[in-house]
Amino acid sequence: MKTNQKIRLTTKDHRIMRFIEDFRVVGTGQIWKLFYNNISLRNCQRRLRMLVDAGKVNRFRASISSEYLYCLDVGKIKQIEHSLKRVDFYIACKEKKLVDFVPEFQFAGVRCDAYFEVWQDGVVYPAFLEVQRSVGFKLSKYERLYISMDWKNKWEHFPLVVLVADKKVKVKTRVSGVRYVILDWDNIDINILLEKTKTDAFQTQSQGFFE
Repeated sequence: MKTNQKIRLTTKDHRIMRFIEDFRVVGTGQIWKLFYNNISLRNCQRRLRMLVDAGKVNRFRASISSEYLYCLDVGKIKQIEHSLKRVDFYIACKEKKLVDFVPEFQFAGVRCDAYFEVWQDGVVYPAFLEVQRSVGFKLSKYERLYISMDWKNKWEHFPLVVLVADKKVKVKTRVSGVRYVILDWDNIDINILLEKTKTDAFQTQSQGFFE
């Protein structure tokens, strides 16, 4: 990191740095969509460069021809494509009235890529996110969570398991209460998710989980 330039940080700068911290690695285009969509991409790039020069964030390229990716510590970055796809999913959800999104979510011994809630027609839809880059995916940890009934303290209905996969994935569950939906890696369609929640009655009134 360069630290030879001082800048006055804005509220937006702080939001961007917090977002990078939460999501680990974020692409230039993703930051532009989320925080600078009312200005040109070039102006967005200029401000991000100022944050880098001031030592507030780090940046690197996955390849010579790719855009800059932003993080706090390059040495700790792993699974770049996986992390960037999670941001893509967040952006897609945000357009559908996203209520909450918690990366690296853990509950009762179960860890997932994120927990999120989408608001639609006065109803909150809770879900777990799994970003998968291989054909092997098992729902066993969610089956164990469902059977334990620990989730009853937080949700009225068991959250939907949303799998974003880059290959055709065969998923089976022996527990009828564990429902899931698979979304295409290259074409994340949140409408498919919302239709699934409606038909399978996943809707729940907010239980104050984040209070």
